[in-house]
Amino acid sequence: MSSPIVSAAAGVVALQVLLSATDYPSGESFDATYGGWGWQVWGGAAMPLSGRSRLFGEVFVNRGDVERDVADLSGLEYQHPVDVGDAWKESNCSDCHGVAQ
Repeated sequence: MSSPIVSAAAGVVALQVLLSATDYPSGESFDATYGGWGWQVWGGAAMPLSGRSRLFGEVFVNRGDVERDVADLSGLEYQHPVDVGDAWKESNCSDCHGVAQ
């Protein structure tokens, strides 16, 4: 005789990507790309009540650790796309290129 309770379970590990985020307690939002590994586990059980009716319960857990990679550009010297010598160090970009409106 088969058991009247039907159960199911599943799990997955995946690379998660988050394109923007909001810190709800502070209301601060971040527009950046975050990524990292995460996992999900799901399990549930159903018990027939009558005819087509079932009592169903499930548990779902989703965990992830997403981080934002930030490049440290300190110590790198800017390279102007056209050879202007050291002129770019001594004047503002707008002196040559004007001001964008």
